Amino acid sequence: MILSQKKLQKKPIVVIDARMIRSIPHGISRYVSELCRGLDQLHQITPLLYEPIFLTAPGLSQSFGSFQSFPIPVPFLSLTEVFKIPPALKHLHASLYHSPSFSSLWSCPCPSIITIHDLNHLIYGSWSKKLYYKSLLRRFALQSECITTVSQFSQKELSEWLKIPAEKIEVVSNSLEFCSNNSEEQVPESQLKKYQLMSHQYFFCLSHSKPHKNLALLVEAYQMYRNQNPHSWPLVLNVSEFSQFPGVQSVGHLSTSDARLLMSHAGGVFFPSLYEGFGLPPLEGALFGAPLAVSSIPPHREGLVDLSPDAVCWTEPNDRDGWIKAFEKIQTGQIAASSPTQRLQIVQRFSSKRLAAHMDLLYRRVLGLQA
Repeated sequence: MILSQKKLQKKPIVVIDARMIRSIPHGISRYVSELCRGLDQLHQITPLLYEPIFLTAPGLSQSFGSFQSFPIPVPFLSLTEVFKIPPALKHLHASLYHSPSFSSLWSCPCPSIITIHDLNHLIYGSWSKKLYYKSLLRRFALQSECITTVSQFSQKELSEWLKIPAEKIEVVSNSLEFCSNNSEEQVPESQLKKYQLMSHQYFFCLSHSKPHKNLALLVEAYQMYRNQNPHSWPLVLNVSEFSQFPGVQSVGHLSTSDARLLMSHAGGVFFPSLYEGFGLPPLEGALFGAPLAVSSIPPHREGLVDLSPDAVCWTEPNDRDGWIKAFEKIQTGQIAASSPTQRLQIVQRFSSKRLAAHMDLLYRRVLGLQA
């Protein structure tokens, strides 16, 4: 529902930045979409005590359910947003502004909440992103009424970086989009024909090619495994950089439905990241019952805590031989699938409604509203 000229209800206005949402989803855009979905679920049960409005890119066709959207011609993370978003907040009579990413303002005309998913750009980012974090993000975070993040790992990192007690940073867990789309219903195998794949006879890695995703090492390990095993399954990636390697099938950017298709029929899901703030794909793979091979970093251990030890092939991220063995273990059936009980626990912990209920509590706390 696009914001109309009608007079808004006399409720506090909570403006949520959704400008990063595009046709091809990524981590933060999915976070915002799931937050909207969850808030809408809460609103259908008991009307919210405030009016959410989502800032969007012009021309976005996505629905925001019961809530209004406000298109603004300010690209996400552009140099102009620090100048153009504050006037938009004034125009909307915002009582609270939520930036669900590291997008920051130098001056905000209303109280603010910021969600910082991780400090990835301070470690692996360009000099400009590091400067952005140190000069603008840090300032905006410390001026905000509330800081949230998505894992205890990121909470600890942010606490040390911002030099504030960890308890001042709220951990609001991510939501899995697949939880909202009933992943228990298997996607028909017939749809795999367009990718020329056989169900449960391929490795799948849903990631991107940034250095901390560690795909180069995974592909190197796969090539060595394939050389030793001529009947190796193909390795399916959603990036194009490695399509020249034998056995690697690059399918390019995936819609949510196609990602769900490939995840649900994978013989094994791999996720070799050096660094994450959370890590959605391993949990999504577990939700579909796929055997997992995952880098043994704290956020993954934290997110997959519901799974038994035999349901994950934990591998040190830089251990090439370990990844070679992971391919073998997955293909020879040495890694078990998650159980229905474990999948139910994942759904309960990472639902959009749970994400929204936590953020609703924080919105009301900052606004001084009682439940």
